[in-house]
Amino acid sequence: VSDEGMMMISAPFQPDLLWGIAPSGNIIVANSDDYVIKIYSPALELLKETKHETKKPKVTNEDEDDYLSDWKDDDAKLMARKRARFPKYKPYFDALIIDHEGYLIILTGGTDGDLSIYDVFSPDGEFVNTVKMPRVRSSAIFTDGVVYNIERHDDEADPTVHRYRIR
Repeated sequence: VSDEGMMMISAPFQPDLLWGIAPSGNIIVANSDDYVIKIYSPALELLKETKHETKKPKVTNEDEDDYLSDWKDDDAKLMARKRARFPKYKPYFDALIIDHEGYLIILTGGTDGDLSIYDVFSPDGEFVNTVKMPRVRSSAIFTDGVVYNIERHDDEADPTVHRYRIR
C-alpha cells in the first residue's frame, strides 16, 4: 500500500448538531444542516421546534483556498488539494451560544469586516434579529448587557479578556 492510499483528509464544511442548556434548564438542540432549533424540557419533552428560513451559504472558491492555505507547502498540501471534497453548501451556522437570559446566539459564519454575524433568538425560540459583533467563543460570558470574551492576538503572548457592551 502506498502512502498516498493512506492519507486522511478532513471533510471541510460539514454540518453539526449543537446543543446547550438554557438558564431555565431547557435543552437547546440546533442542527446546522437544516437550521432547525428544538427546545426540550429538562424531562426531555419537546416544547418547541423552529425552522429558521434563510439562504444557505455556498462554498466559494475563496473558502476552498482558505481551507487549503492551512496546509504546509509540501506533498501533504498537494494531496489535500487533490483529495479534498468540498460540498456545494456550508452549514447554516458554526456555533451556538446561550446567554444568561436564555437568548440563543448563533454564529452564522458570515462576516462584515472584522465583525461576525449572529442570528439571535428569544429564549422560547423566536427569531429576534441579526446582529454584528466581534467573534466570541462559546465560553464567552454574557451578563447585564456585557460580554466577556477570551481573545488571543498575534502580538500578545497570553490571551486577554475583552469586555464588550451590548447595545
